[in-house]
Amino acid sequence: MTRTKEEKLELANEFILVLNSAVELDKDAIHKLVEFRVRCNAALAMHPTVQVRTDKESNSLGAATLVNVYRVGLLGILNGLLGVDEFGQAYLAGKYDDAGKLTQFALNEKLGKQLD
Repeated sequence: MTRTKEEKLELANEFILVLNSAVELDKDAIHKLVEFRVRCNAALAMHPTVQVRTDKESNSLGAATLVNVYRVGLLGILNGLLGVDEFGQAYLAGKYDDAGKLTQFALNEKLGKQLD
């Protein structure tokens, strides 16, 4: 489904309202859920809108050879539903306190800004 930027922003704001209400009810559970990522394959990692983290890990033989390991989480999937802006930026972002704990969700501050 193709959405306009305005439709994506509207949907993102709806997601943010629901996600932030969940944070208010159980901050620890939502933090753990958002931070939990599962391994996924390269095909999902190449999806045009789903956000997937790529890590380098030693191969199974423990040799110095590093291989790509892909991981996806809830926020990556939700951002996949929304798509990206004209610069490839995702719409949803988590905000964290100094201790690294999730405090709220918000629109990505980089929206509409091209990275250097």
